[in-house]
Amino acid sequence: MHHFAGPAAMAGCHRIQYANLPTVFVGRVDMMSKNTPRGVGVQPQQETLAAALHCSIPRNRRDGAAVHSDIRYADRGDVMGVYKQSLRLVGGSLWLAAGIGLGAFFVDQVRKPAIDTMLDSSVAIRTITHVKIDQLGDSVWSKRHGSGFLVSAENCEVWTNHHVVAEAALIEIIPRDWSAPEGIAARVISSDPHTDIAVLRMTHCAGMKAAEFGDSDTLQTGDEVFAVGNPFGRNPDSISRGIVSHKHRYLRGGVEYLQSDAMINTGNSGGALFDRRGRVIGVNTAVATDNSSGGTGVSYSVPINNALRAVERLHAGTPSWGDIGLGDLLTELAPTEAEMFRIPAGRPAVTLISDPQKGSALGLLKARDAIFEINGIPLRGLAHLEWLVSNSRPGSKLDVQFMRNGIAERTRIAVENGWNVEPPPSPEHYDGYLGMKLANWSGEEDEKSNFKSPVILHVTSLGPAHRAGVLSSQHQFYRQGPFLQSYLMEVRAITGIIVDGQYERLASPDDLNAVAEVALSSGAAILLEIEEWQREPKNQAEAPFRHVGTTYHRVQPAASIPASGRFASAL
Repeated sequence: MHHFAGPAAMAGCHRIQYANLPTVFVGRVDMMSKNTPRGVGVQPQQETLAAALHCSIPRNRRDGAAVHSDIRYADRGDVMGVYKQSLRLVGGSLWLAAGIGLGAFFVDQVRKPAIDTMLDSSVAIRTITHVKIDQLGDSVWSKRHGSGFLVSAENCEVWTNHHVVAEAALIEIIPRDWSAPEGIAARVISSDPHTDIAVLRMTHCAGMKAAEFGDSDTLQTGDEVFAVGNPFGRNPDSISRGIVSHKHRYLRGGVEYLQSDAMINTGNSGGALFDRRGRVIGVNTAVATDNSSGGTGVSYSVPINNALRAVERLHAGTPSWGDIGLGDLLTELAPTEAEMFRIPAGRPAVTLISDPQKGSALGLLKARDAIFEINGIPLRGLAHLEWLVSNSRPGSKLDVQFMRNGIAERTRIAVENGWNVEPPPSPEHYDGYLGMKLANWSGEEDEKSNFKSPVILHVTSLGPAHRAGVLSSQHQFYRQGPFLQSYLMEVRAITGIIVDGQYERLASPDDLNAVAEVALSSGAAILLEIEEWQREPKNQAEAPFRHVGTTYHRVQPAASIPASGRFASAL
């Protein structure tokens, strides 16, 4: 019986390194030689379980015979248990497959992933966007979902992606195992669209646990990772497992990402990427898509070290990054394509598809200029150019070398600040107490006369109805000869109201306003019964309306905020 305790025992063994696991030595057991190591050992690492597998195999065993071995686990010398494992001899020799037998055993028994730690600090995020008026005059808004993680239990700070909350009018945080119908209100403290990181603050976070940060710089390709989030907005507290596929991916904007095959979907954005010990090593941000095959197993996360630097800048003030105004005017040239622009052979380039119309490159670069160097650095592609520009200090100048009509030229372009974010809109003023514009169509002579209850024409941004998730009726375009005409596609009508358990059918907007006024004076909420009707099929202007469902919305009546008292905050 042999116990491989350290590097000196590696002769005849295969060394296998697992992500965040002890180093494993897999020994080859050969019945024909007394000198061949007969066993498997583990080199202990600090703060990990030390394990030793002792294999005793009689030399006269035949091929295929079962071999039993004792597996003893010790934590700093203390024996924790003895297990039996059945192994099988093949071809006179025994090979313990690390990825199948022993590896799986160590994953399950030596150090289980800190799943509870991951889930305890993770949150789901629900938002509703501000109401916008579209080209048909309808009020439109949407519900959105994302994920995040608690960074501080003292000030209730949550991190997520910028795009999760970019257009949010209201934000709710849903912690693990949350059972209340409404989440915890939150607001945006600061947000950086360039690195796609946002900092939120919850109104309270009692009993929640903050996440611990890992070090994304120490990650290695092949390390095991876990993604926690709320896929599709319907599956909170979900976790998926994968490995780091690549450490340095650069997508549009020149931002660096970790690539992994941990499955993420819509709704996972902003959630944490954890290591086995439950430490955050990334912020899940994007997934590669392939319309022909669905999921691709290619996910992108902002390395946590980069996120920490981004948040440090956010806490210090307005974020800043370089920009020269080229935006979406660039496309990448492969080396063989760049060669046709007379770029030196074997080098890629980036060309403009049209003349710049704004920004510091206006008048200096033109369509079909092929850029191949910036500040003397040969470009490796479009993402490399964007990285060089975005990481340049606003106010500095870039030395840009390019080919124009086959002739090499050079120009200096001033770097501008890429930060250009408009403040969120203020709440709209509304009449009445519900933030809706209603109409009574019962007296109409056309198909509108079929709707006897008050029809919702418009919902006011951040009014009581909007906060309660009420949608308005919608129109659609159709083509009539050379012209575009609009038609009513969806109708939403308030058919009844429930107050103190009593149902009352509504006949007019005045009836609803009267009930809302009484509820406002007493501080009570009301429950609206709303029927939805759609044309079937929806894309035909002459198709009849069909009832497609009834929903209920709990609305808290409130008077509109006076113009002098309006606020620009998201909450």
